[in-house]
Amino acid sequence: HCQIFHRTCQRLTTTHNNDDNNNNTDRSSLPLSPDTIKTINSLVKSRAAARKERDYIKSDRYRDEILSITDIPTGSKIELRDLTLAQGGGSQWRLTRDGTAIINNLLPKGESVLSLAHAALGMAMAASENDRPMDDDALRNLVSRAETLLLTHPRHLHGRQPADAAFWFALAGVTSPPLFTRLTDAARNELLRTGARSSCRAKDVRHVAERILAAGVRDERLASVARECLRRKDAGGAADDLDWDERRLLVLWRFAS
Repeated sequence: HCQIFHRTCQRLTTTHNNDDNNNNTDRSSLPLSPDTIKTINSLVKSRAAARKERDYIKSDRYRDEILSITDIPTGSKIELRDLTLAQGGGSQWRLTRDGTAIINNLLPKGESVLSLAHAALGMAMAASENDRPMDDDALRNLVSRAETLLLTHPRHLHGRQPADAAFWFALAGVTSPPLFTRLTDAARNELLRTGARSSCRAKDVRHVAERILAAGVRDERLASVARECLRRKDAGGAADDLDWDERRLLVLWRFAS
């Protein structure tokens, strides 16, 4: 842990500032752009609704629109699979090349952004303990899969999970701005969704804010939401105790020790 702490402090010298850098999504390593994935998901949802209403003319029109999308890698294609009512209805899609799925809108069994972040941290710890370099290709693969899941399943992380995932990816040496932007957005949305509930404690709010800070992300929007949640919970001076540099180093020190 101490070696990872030392390396991570060096990596986090440059902070991701989400307030001034909102175009980071364009630098994603995904084979499809975020806008294209959102378009496909929207059309698939509309097609599912049309099929549920038995409006097959409209559903076929949505299908044709999906299959005619050209903003995809050369040699790949979009495949649709319709589910029966017994299977829950709806439709599924995937991007394939030579019969192999590149992007699949089904959440792989047992895989989540949190599990991918944990795997990345495990790789970093193993590399540090064995005094060998990180497998950059394997790490990039984990990041790409995480980015895909965040786009195809944006709400599958709950509570403190987005912040934990951001922290673990940062400890593993990941420096992908799109990944941290999406995880920060997910963390902020979770605070907006659950922050006012009695089940969300002040320490849970601080946990989210501190881990995002420790991941090297400076996002005033998330900090503002966190402060408001703490004030509503009468958390004393904690609402104003979110100093960017001091808090993230404190979290890293706690993790290392």
